[in-house]
This record gives sequence, C-alpha cells and structure tokens, in this order.
Amino acid sequence: MISCQEIQRAISAKLDNEKADIDDTIIEAHLEGCADCRAYLENARLLKAELSVTDDDAPDLTDLILAGVGPEVRRAESRRATSLAIARTLLVLLGIAYIIWAIATLVESTHLVTEGIFSEDPLVSDMMVNLAAARVALGFGLLFASWKTEVATGMLPIFATLWTFSFGFAARDLIVGTLSNGNIVGLLLLLAATLVLVWTWLSGYGRSAVRRAWQAANARPTF
Repeated sequence: MISCQEIQRAISAKLDNEKADIDDTIIEAHLEGCADCRAYLENARLLKAELSVTDDDAPDLTDLILAGVGPEVRRAESRRATSLAIARTLLVLLGIAYIIWAIATLVESTHLVTEGIFSEDPLVSDMMVNLAAARVALGFGLLFASWKTEVATGMLPIFATLWTFSFGFAARDLIVGTLSNGNIVGLLLLLAATLVLVWTWLSGYGRSAVRRAWQAANARPTF
C-alpha cells in the first residue's frame, strides 16, 4: 500500500516538473480518498505560486539606474576630455617653444663662430651643439606626448629631474651673481613642461592610479 508520504513526494516532484515515481492514476485515486493529501496539494500549489516570480513580473531597473548615473558619468567624462584637450594644446605650444629655443641656440652659435670664440675654446662649440640637440629632443618629445598622451608617464621623470637639477644650479648662480635671463627662461620652461605633463597624466589614467595607490597605502591588513 502506498503511504501518504510517498504520494506527497510524488506531488512535489510533479509540481517541480520532475518525473514522479508513482503513476498519475494512482495519485488521483489516492487524492479522492485522502483529505490530507488534497490539502497538501492545495498548499503546495499556493506556495509555488507565491515563490514563482517570472521575468515579466520583475521590474527592469536598467533605465532607472542609467538615468541616475548616466548624466554624472557624462559630465565627468566631459570634464576629463576638456582637461586633456587643454593639456595637449599646452604640450604642443611648449614643444614648439623648445624647438624655437634650439634654433635660437644654433643662431647664437653662429655668432660665436664669427666672433672667433669657438676657435679659442673648441669645447664651447660642442656644448652649444649638444645643448641645441637636447632642446630639440625635448621639444619633439613634448609634441609626441601631445599625440600619444600615455607617453607623458615616461617623460615626466625626465623633465622633473632636469628641472630639479636646473633649479639647484640656478640657485647657485643667483647667489654668485651669474644668473642670466636665458637660465631663468629655461627654468620656467622646464617647470611649465613638468606641470603640464603632470596635468596630462592626471587627465588620463593617473587620477585612478593615484586613488588606487592611496587606498593601498591606507589599507589595513587583517590577520
């Protein structure tokens, strides 16, 4: 004889769309004569109806979330793009300034040739040529960074180091009274280039990198 527990297990299997071990005719015949199993069937149907939530019943919150987050994301992206565009423009201007400065250095070297200074000290000739080449390299580096902004990360230590050493020598020249206008202009150009490279880096992915580094520095390990 089949017990009520077996019938109820079969009822649960059928409600879950699983194969029951008992034939349907046997279940129906048992339900006709068992009030407890009929009550179990009704309660199981009600419980399944309450727990069954279809995709149509679930509210679609995608539009609501995008409506709240979208404008803020677009504003942040617009600010970042504007900041990066300004930084790239400044990199172009600084690159052109360095190239013009290099040309001026070469022009000055020709004046030194006509005045006979190179013939007296050949090292001055090498110094002027190397100085012009270095300024051209810095100028084209800034122009390249304006095109490929990710290059600013690698150029930043170079310009920062150049400015640091130049500032130290300028302070010495100021003390001994040999600081020239050219040294001041060069120092200001190096400082401007360094700051604009920092600006370019932060306008790109540098801000998120700084945030991650700050979070990692303030992290407290748990043991």
